[in-house]
Amino acid sequence: MDNALINRSQMLEIARSYSLFVSNSTIHRWANTPNFPRAVGKNGKYLLYRKPEFVAFVKWKLSEIEEMH
Repeated sequence: MDNALINRSQMLEIARSYSLFVSNSTIHRWANTPNFPRAVGKNGKYLLYRKPEFVAFVKWKLSEIEEMH
């Protein structure tokens, strides 16, 4: 599995590729939830996260949305 590290800008692209309408503030709000992946490093001023963990989080968010409908 792809174990790439991503920053929050790349998180926006990934979430949008799953047809989720998200903004920077959405990612910031998600970061305060218990299921959000933990930062594993830094690149300058940007926190880095594991891509597979974020993709799993996005899929979990999608299932939550589908349950509401």
